[in-house]
Amino acid sequence: MKLNLTRRAFLKRSSIAAAAFSLSDHLSPSFVSSASSGSHSNTEIIPTVCGLCKARCLVEGVIRNGRLHHIQGNGKSPFNGTKVCARGLAAVKLLYDPDRLKYPLKRSGRRGEGRWTRISWQEAITVVSSEIKRVLASRGPEGLALLAGGSSSWYIRKLFQEMDVPHIYDASWNYCDSIRNIAYESVFGDSPGDFHSLDYTNTRCIVLMGSHLGENVQVPELKKFTEALEKGSQLIVVDPRYSAPANKAGYYLPIKPGTDTALILGWLHHIIDNELYDESWVRDNIEGFDQLKEHVSQYSLERVEAITDIPVQQIRETANLMSYHAPATIIHPGGHGGWYGNDVQRIRSLAILTAVLGSWGATGGIKPPVKRENERLAPFKLPQQNSSFSLLRNKILRGDIGVVGCWGQNPLQNHPLPYKTIDAFNKADFIFATDVLPTESILYADIVLPETTFLERYDMLESWVSDNQSVIASRFPVVAPHFESRDPYWIVQQLSRQIGKGRMFGHSGVEEFLDFQLRQVDSSLQELSKNNGFIRLPDLEDNNGVDWERRSFPTSSGKIEAASMYFQKHGWSPMPTYEPIDSPPSGFFRLLYGRSPVHSLTQTCNNTWLNHESPENEIWVNDTVAKTMGLAEGENIILENQDGIRSITAIRVKVTPGIRQDCVYVAHGYGARSSLLSQGFNRGVSDTYLMTRSKKDPISGVRGMRTNFVRFRKS
Repeated sequence: MKLNLTRRAFLKRSSIAAAAFSLSDHLSPSFVSSASSGSHSNTEIIPTVCGLCKARCLVEGVIRNGRLHHIQGNGKSPFNGTKVCARGLAAVKLLYDPDRLKYPLKRSGRRGEGRWTRISWQEAITVVSSEIKRVLASRGPEGLALLAGGSSSWYIRKLFQEMDVPHIYDASWNYCDSIRNIAYESVFGDSPGDFHSLDYTNTRCIVLMGSHLGENVQVPELKKFTEALEKGSQLIVVDPRYSAPANKAGYYLPIKPGTDTALILGWLHHIIDNELYDESWVRDNIEGFDQLKEHVSQYSLERVEAITDIPVQQIRETANLMSYHAPATIIHPGGHGGWYGNDVQRIRSLAILTAVLGSWGATGGIKPPVKRENERLAPFKLPQQNSSFSLLRNKILRGDIGVVGCWGQNPLQNHPLPYKTIDAFNKADFIFATDVLPTESILYADIVLPETTFLERYDMLESWVSDNQSVIASRFPVVAPHFESRDPYWIVQQLSRQIGKGRMFGHSGVEEFLDFQLRQVDSSLQELSKNNGFIRLPDLEDNNGVDWERRSFPTSSGKIEAASMYFQKHGWSPMPTYEPIDSPPSGFFRLLYGRSPVHSLTQTCNNTWLNHESPENEIWVNDTVAKTMGLAEGENIILENQDGIRSITAIRVKVTPGIRQDCVYVAHGYGARSSLLSQGFNRGVSDTYLMTRSKKDPISGVRGMRTNFVRFRKS
């Protein structure tokens, strides 16, 4: 069915309707009542970078009479312009949240109780640094672990890297970047990066597979995506659930969970068998194409239909559509990738499809930044450590790791088997934690170091590469720090001095350090401040100067590699292969999860404004299933997983034809377990606490979490 909707109608009709105001010029009533009061005298506008999701929008803080009045988009931004999402608007309530961590704290009760004694910063720094030095002396760097994420963790990660600590883990990187990067680099020798490398301006066809696009509301990409649809780009959405973008799709394919690889290989079989590709492009640029052709021949459309539940006609028509518009076809590389434990090969098949369509490097396809980009950006990048959380957790349980740092991470809501994580935290010799709010992880800390919100601090310099230009921005504090919270550079600098490690912390403060970095691009904080908070670097190499028709790729063969000899050498299949997954037991449904358009995972669960818009999540249940089981719209039920673990609270039923009968769906980020979060505690159901099973991807080491099943119990 072809759907022709305006963007406004799309937003209204889709499941992001609750956040439709985030892309408009109007505010929700709950925002208006708080944001419109007060005098307009003594108004100051300060540019900064939003810190509430990975999009890092350029925004401005409007200060009136010394207080942050509201957040607005930076009209000079080449990415989000004047648009700000709901979370960005609601950052005001993060700044003034009464539950904020206000002072350094020392645990005075059992771990998990949330009982502390207020201490000085001097004592807090001394205790943490002494524990780190003790473990370094007795066990070496292997005795330390750091769970760290978000922009504020840049400095602590640098310090731990300089101490040669091998155990540094970032959940966002592992689940959203590492799988994708491994997959694409095995094909192209390069990864697609962020949304900037997708040429929405010139694309004619977009393919989304299980994507959160439209529901994670990362404004820069969503803005380009909706503009592409308005200009007539075709959209194909593959998802067991009728997601927000599915509402705008020309083709919606409700695939059986876990069969995505089979569908992609079926598409490839049809495209190759019917010669719907550019023969000269393939001949000149793809190594192993004949092997690929033979491999996908086993995935006939009839076989793929039997595996995926997608009719042959729809498989054929969608393959024809993306081929017809190629190379101006975007096969979206996706974000969160830890699904079923065979995820690198699944995403690798997406990359191979992109290659066969000729869309890698093409106008309207994926145009990753040239690797020979301005080398002066290197100081702003942080090398990633790809540790496995399960491995770290087991080492803590065995006593191999004594000191654990938790900085801006909430592993009790990020990883399966949270009860095992609690056991590990209780086993650790010492835990220090840094955050803005008292999350579950904070409850298990021996020392708590309260950091400033992103609105009260400078941070690492942010850099983007988009449309053949490089942009560098700084996060500027829009108000002074509240209470005794401190900026992350200062905290890590104090630790560095007492530990005696850390080469980059000899500056007087973060401003001097950032100016030192900016001198490498002939700039300064003062220049950024005068220039709306960011600068453009004009000397980035132009992608348009590269011969994309015939070029050398940074792989061992110098070509796109459809068959990976590296994978074969390590005992993995050189070609993506469909691997069946377990079906739900009788009476159970596969638990699927995704993003809320209003919340940033559990990071915003305590935000009053956002909870006004979406206080709890709900469970999507197929209407036929609901009728058979006697479930009514809005009814509250308890969820029980395959191992007998039940949800602590009940969840409201959403009866809909927009989900397959073998699945249920909840938005992630609800059901906080910290009673110190007055707004988020036990509101909704945490999907993480129902995840007692996972499957490890043999290539990335990341665990797939869509391997759990639930059934319903009356509340």
